[in-house]
Amino acid sequence: MKRNMVFALAAAAFFLMSQQPSFSQAGVCNRQGDEIATKVRSDADKWIAAIDPSLPKDEQDAFRLLFSRNRDRTLAAVNKMTRECTAKYKPMQDMMDGIVTYYTGGLSKILAPRMTHVDVSELLNGYPLGGPNALIPKFREDILRGDNGTVANIIRDPWKCLSFQRKC
Repeated sequence: MKRNMVFALAAAAFFLMSQQPSFSQAGVCNRQGDEIATKVRSDADKWIAAIDPSLPKDEQDAFRLLFSRNRDRTLAAVNKMTRECTAKYKPMQDMMDGIVTYYTGGLSKILAPRMTHVDVSELLNGYPLGGPNALIPKFREDILRGDNGTVANIIRDPWKCLSFQRKC
């Protein structure tokens, strides 16, 4: 009976694996790209809002066009950077996805991606418990409540503190 259930789950997992889009977005890359894009949009909006209304209409339009094109080109470059960064992690992420699929018996392909996804980019960039917005780091910060003392810094990043890579 157990063997039949495992076989059915595996068959369903492989079927869903072929139907479900890949979930290989690198969290670190997306976070960096989003931060840059937000800053670019904010700056462009400020520049457009700061156009002198006493200028002739055609000059105002020229400045708006210039700032808009600059924003659009920069956002395109940010998107390209994010895609290249994500592609850098893809082979390792595919391997991790395979390991997770194997050890969950295929359930990771049936469940929602956020339930079983292990982001390799977060692991390799020093976030073993998920990115800064993950549940465990948020819970840790709620407990520490902005404390910046030595003990709090050791709790936040024990490896860098104890190996003297940063001042604690």
